[in-house]
Amino acid sequence: MLAIPSSRWVDGRWLTEDGAVWPLPPNACPRRIGLFPTSLVTAGSETAQALLNRRYACVVLDEAHRARRHRARGQEGEPTKLLQFMLDLAARADTVLMATATPVQVDRMELYDLMRILHRGCERVLGGIGSNWVHDPAGAMDLVGGQAEPPSSVASLWAWLRDPLIPTGEHPLATQLRTQLEVPDSRTSASVDELDRLGQPVRRRLEALGGDLVRYHNPFVRHVIKRRRRDLRAADGTPVFREVPINLHGEGDDDALVMSDTMASAYEDARAYCQRIAKVRPGAGILKTLLLRRIGSSLRAGLLTARKLRDGEERTLLAEEDEGAARENETDRDGEALQKLKSAIEKMESAGDADPKLEIALRYLRREGWAERGCILFSQYLDTVLWLAERLAQAFPSHSVGVYGGQGNSFLIDGDRRRGAAREEIQKRVRDRSLRLLVATDAASEGLNLQRLETLINVDLPWNPARLEQRKGRIDRIGQLAASIDILNLRYRGSVEDQVHHVLSGRLEQIREIFGTIPDTLEDVWVEMAMGEVEEARCRIDEVPSRHPFDIRYAPDVPETAWERCAEVLDQYDVQRLLRKAWS
Repeated sequence: MLAIPSSRWVDGRWLTEDGAVWPLPPNACPRRIGLFPTSLVTAGSETAQALLNRRYACVVLDEAHRARRHRARGQEGEPTKLLQFMLDLAARADTVLMATATPVQVDRMELYDLMRILHRGCERVLGGIGSNWVHDPAGAMDLVGGQAEPPSSVASLWAWLRDPLIPTGEHPLATQLRTQLEVPDSRTSASVDELDRLGQPVRRRLEALGGDLVRYHNPFVRHVIKRRRRDLRAADGTPVFREVPINLHGEGDDDALVMSDTMASAYEDARAYCQRIAKVRPGAGILKTLLLRRIGSSLRAGLLTARKLRDGEERTLLAEEDEGAARENETDRDGEALQKLKSAIEKMESAGDADPKLEIALRYLRREGWAERGCILFSQYLDTVLWLAERLAQAFPSHSVGVYGGQGNSFLIDGDRRRGAAREEIQKRVRDRSLRLLVATDAASEGLNLQRLETLINVDLPWNPARLEQRKGRIDRIGQLAASIDILNLRYRGSVEDQVHHVLSGRLEQIREIFGTIPDTLEDVWVEMAMGEVEEARCRIDEVPSRHPFDIRYAPDVPETAWERCAEVLDQYDVQRLLRKAWS
């Protein structure tokens, strides 16, 4: 395996693989390859904008489905910060590679936006300014997705095929077209009038086969590679990767956890508080649902959040939500909302620390043997993670308990001793099985390899449901040795999460089958349910198509590759020597 020397941007510094620290600006990476977090892009950081001051040989974007447009009730909005940034960055790159497990969240135009990124500065992707693929996105997606048949007339087919022209060798007719028109591969298009230069035999072939060219040799098939684990097979036809079955627990209607009367009453006060905030502060953004999100995570997180809201620490809470500094204008505090908030606090305080989520988690860890098999417990919120880690350390004094909460909030608990731990140490201890209990925020849901753990508990269900798939991906990875993995989802009965689960239950399996997960664009369903807009939530769910809006025919087999020839092209030491050079 080739080890690629690179630098990672961490806390305003470049860190090289040998531990050296370089206090350089983001556009002056000390290696030829730099790893930069997209969270700085989505937060609107000026640091990220500095990357637009240079050119790149290759830009790779993971989790590319986040680069899309804002959507409101089916209407296209402005690009997200990540989409706009990638459009700008792609214009400065020779090559762009994007990876995502969910290229289409709900609407097929999200895939078109990813194609726009590839197209920026490269007309051979979608063609020039007169290309049908450029000026008729809806028509293009109808053809690609099979919602419309290709046109029957030669002139109409030519309008779709001439720009961009299919490369030589991709199809015999495409090669014949370029040969007769004397169009080299260096030229990406032909004019409308050049159709008249084609001889009758070629025109007849175009009329007969043009529809197939539009269907199977269009820009989307050319530039999008769709692969699933079960599609990857060796030369003898055997799967390259073993599929690991997943057993879901806590999915039934009767599996929701019953809150105590005091906690349930506090939850209803919190709901009334949020609905009042939404009414008196329409632009309150995430603040109008923040308390319900956190009390739905744990009693501890709800109580600490309510106290901060009472004490006017809104900016702190927004920063914790990765919303950056509070962008909203603060307004006079509403008396009715404050009364509901204080009532919720009093009831949560009187409820004590008796949280049913802790009880059920301990039951699975002990009686079902999940602690011995290795388990990661996920929560959106650090307050829940810290509380849960304390309780697990008390319940399992002979076990090490790891906590991963992102930069500065990662440590190990061994008995009464607590010490800081880097992500590399946590991964190593999981790998050698000396760490079998790990509690983490969603900071661990990307980039960590934890496949030696065999079980997962979602202490809360994030309102951005795509995060559930990212969490699962920490243990459902290549190298997982368990015969099957088990996942437990926890939710309180009567909570927003429980209500959404009930409304979604009729379509949940179908949506997962279509998209592979629940699209994160359905976050609005949780918000509408929290605001009491049940019918709006149902309409939002009904907008999800009953079949995937984009499904291209891909060959299921991967051609055999002579990997032994790679050494003739890439020499490990030459590549490392080249990549160790600085950008500038």
